[in-house]
Amino acid sequence: MKKRTATIIKIGAGVAVAAAAVFMISNFVGGKVEKATQSSYEMYSAVPAERIDLETYTRGSGLFTSFNTSQLKVDEGSKITQRYVNDGEAVKANQNVFLTSNGYESSYIKTPISGLFFEKQGESNTSTYEVYDITDTGIMIQVSESNVAKMQIGQTAKVLFTAIDKELDGKVSYISKVAENGSFPVRISVPYSEDLRFGYNASVKIITASKQQALCVPYNAVMFDGDKAYVVKKKHLKAVNKDGNITDDMKTYIKVGVSDNDYVEVLEGLNENDQILMGNYY
Repeated sequence: MKKRTATIIKIGAGVAVAAAAVFMISNFVGGKVEKATQSSYEMYSAVPAERIDLETYTRGSGLFTSFNTSQLKVDEGSKITQRYVNDGEAVKANQNVFLTSNGYESSYIKTPISGLFFEKQGESNTSTYEVYDITDTGIMIQVSESNVAKMQIGQTAKVLFTAIDKELDGKVSYISKVAENGSFPVRISVPYSEDLRFGYNASVKIITASKQQALCVPYNAVMFDGDKAYVVKKKHLKAVNKDGNITDDMKTYIKVGVSDNDYVEVLEGLNENDQILMGNYY
């Protein structure tokens, strides 16, 4: 299987050229080559159309959390007289956590769901108590409208927790239909494990498309006439260098597929190992 590094074939004007020698470098812009100078004998490289494993993805970040939490309330005027569960312990639904008393009668506070029990310090040095469901955990990220259209429930995500330097697999489990401040909430489900702590920062990479052994060319070798993509083959190298123009007969139009911003999938118009031009300024 080929790596995603393109093979570079150098085109030179000579074997030994003084460093002061100046050659014109061309920049492809809408079919016209803009000229600039560079003290190098390398003007263009020929790169092959080659088959690689291609993935496109969307990135985001967020905090590890439980998507299902429940707060336990102690009635105003009541005090906890006995405690049966410590902070961070696992509990089952309907389990007794506290015995409380209001001075007249006693009552039990029970857990509404199964999970991990946590005590948090609130305002005025008061405590709040919550249960985090550990069967429904993950990260909520914000995704732009241009990227959310590419996403689907069930897509694979790679989730990196920098605090423990560990990458885990996740899945897209929810995509909001309502934007919040210009972006869309997306839920990435990640199974709970003992080395994860709620509140850990996580970086998320969601794979939106995957192609095995797709025919690809470098992203920067593709040019456009309006919405029509094209490349220039190696056989036109001398003509392009001569006057800086790309004429219609030099263009090979291609149909493109997915892109990861480094490589573009070619669906039609090129064969494997066809050599195309790419300026060395890229």
